Amino acid sequence: MGDAMKRLPIVDVLRGLAVVAMVVYHFAWFANEGGLVDLPVRRSTGWHVFQRSIASTFFVLVGVSLHLSCGRGVRWRPFARRLARVLGGAAVVTGVSLVLDPRRAVVFGILHCIAACSVLVLPVLRLPSVAVVGLGLAWVALAQVGGLAAFDTPWLHWTGLSPQVPPTFDLQPLFPWMGVVMLGVVVARWLETQAWAAAPVTAPVPGALAMVGRHSLLFYMGHVPVLVGIVALLLALR
Repeated sequence: MGDAMKRLPIVDVLRGLAVVAMVVYHFAWFANEGGLVDLPVRRSTGWHVFQRSIASTFFVLVGVSLHLSCGRGVRWRPFARRLARVLGGAAVVTGVSLVLDPRRAVVFGILHCIAACSVLVLPVLRLPSVAVVGLGLAWVALAQVGGLAAFDTPWLHWTGLSPQVPPTFDLQPLFPWMGVVMLGVVVARWLETQAWAAAPVTAPVPGALAMVGRHSLLFYMGHVPVLVGIVALLLALR
């Protein structure tokens, strides 16, 4: 995050792996929705766990990146540039979803949540690791309570504490994901103590994953239209 970000090659590799897993999941989802295959993407516990593990990886890595770039002080100009890119991507996602189906519009998807967490977790970076872990776990635990009547309004669905889950293409609420980002901060502190985490990536496959990880926003924004196009082409060729 930011031009002066300390890079750990393993972080880029893990982010690239998460992007690949996301593409696999979304391809299965689009192929299933299009009738190309018959997969229990919506109802299978295994597919649900797969989707949640991908999201969890992304949010942990948000915390990792936040610590690596801002843990020793925020350079506001690079931080603002990255935040603007994420917010721009979020705006595009919302706009496209409104065109596709206004009833399922994305108002707080993964990019919206990443942007919010990137700002809200900044004060946490100054806390000792024990306190960060405690806050992160408490935040995740509070999400399990959910269903609070006080949050039963469309204006608060993004929190994750509302008893109602609106129909939407994507909803990644602040609870529990900001807690996962906090835990990622502690993961980053641990990675900084590991020599292997800073080792350069030379093998072809990890190198390709690292490249994808360095440009994850670009791949995120581009993969959906590509997958939709592939599924449409395969359906036309059947």
